[in-house]
Amino acid sequence: MRALFDHPDPFLLAHGGYQIQIEQTKKALEGMGVEVEWLRWWDDKQNGDLIHYFGKPTSSYVDFAHAKGYKVVASLILSGTTAKSGLVLSLQKIITRNLIRLKIRRVSELARWESLRKVNGVIFLTKLEADLGKALWILDPKKAHIVPNGVSREFIEAGKEQKTKQGEHLLYVATIRDLKRNAEVAQAARVAQVPIKFLGAPYSENGLYYKKFLQAVKEAAPFAEYIGLARTTEELICEYKKARGVVLLSKMEGLSLAVLEAGAMGLPVLLSRKPWAVQEYGNQVSYADIENMSNEASDIRRFWENASTAPRIKSISGWEDVAKKLKDIYLGL
Repeated sequence: MRALFDHPDPFLLAHGGYQIQIEQTKKALEGMGVEVEWLRWWDDKQNGDLIHYFGKPTSSYVDFAHAKGYKVVASLILSGTTAKSGLVLSLQKIITRNLIRLKIRRVSELARWESLRKVNGVIFLTKLEADLGKALWILDPKKAHIVPNGVSREFIEAGKEQKTKQGEHLLYVATIRDLKRNAEVAQAARVAQVPIKFLGAPYSENGLYYKKFLQAVKEAAPFAEYIGLARTTEELICEYKKARGVVLLSKMEGLSLAVLEAGAMGLPVLLSRKPWAVQEYGNQVSYADIENMSNEASDIRRFWENASTAPRIKSISGWEDVAKKLKDIYLGL
């Protein structure tokens, strides 16, 4: 079996968790005996059995693929959708489903709803996202599959090592951008008087939010510290080992690799008290109110003081588990 991987956004323009997800999935599938190639748009001699598209393909893309005999699987991240309020989601569901039923083709094609109904399978990261996808786009339940992200085996093995002392800071692992709220958390660290080290990189060092983040870190010193980007898995594991816990107080998330890595390392995690977090992790993590700076700082302080007894994520999958599920889905198409 040969799968062709395709994705609309070049990695050189937007690095981050999605890139890691795609690369690690490819590597793990190859370990399961599945041939995987990057789809070469310029190569009309390339061939395979199916296309795994990371994102929403156009309707014509799916039609052309089917005409050539290719099955198409689409992997989606609906973090923006799951972050909406219940009222907004209810209105969106009514509008979307009516537009689809009325067959207003132009709108459906622009929003790529129809393409998702045409593909052979849709991969979601969480049950919440799968339920929303099926409800919004009237997807055939048989086409919807839940395949969570995994972590590299190195994190799982490192998590088995006994920790001899409590870390002297919290760790914030995320791309530096407004939806991750890196700058706001740096400010909250100053209010809480809790040391937080930030690990990650911006999409562009000329971006306004990156400059805002650097200023926030400067003002919050010594409680906020920016240590840059971990270049290797070994460096990242080393940073996790030195931390007392991991914080990720973003506006929205799909299934954050940093949270899964922290869970594999046996570290407690503090997340935003939002439906995407509560429904996925339940009582396995701690939560903070990000709507109010004073409350957020208090929640960070409480997490810091009680980290030794804070809940831990119980079960983390490796990328090989992800590959096995995907291979079974491919074979079942």
